[in-house]
Amino acid sequence: MAKNPRPDFHHVDPEHKAIHDRLLNWARWVTPRTSSTVSPMFRQYRSHAWQWHTPEFRPTCDLIDAVLIEKTVARLPRTHRETIRWAYVYRCT
Repeated sequence: MAKNPRPDFHHVDPEHKAIHDRLLNWARWVTPRTSSTVSPMFRQYRSHAWQWHTPEFRPTCDLIDAVLIEKTVARLPRTHRETIRWAYVYRCT
């Protein structure tokens, strides 16, 4: 059987699941949030949409572990650091 010419870079082996889960937690914490470009006139407007829609909760994030992972990733060599960020933060395919 021929090997797959396009490897799946997001495949995680079962023995790496623990660190993968920690890196996903870190990615939730470190992922940049886009700021909305709101007209200055409406910047302090409070929406009452919560009255009509059920709230959508984000998964919780272990902040202490996320900071620990960030410090560890920051100490990696540049190419390794960028690869980790590419795979978990930017989620490029």
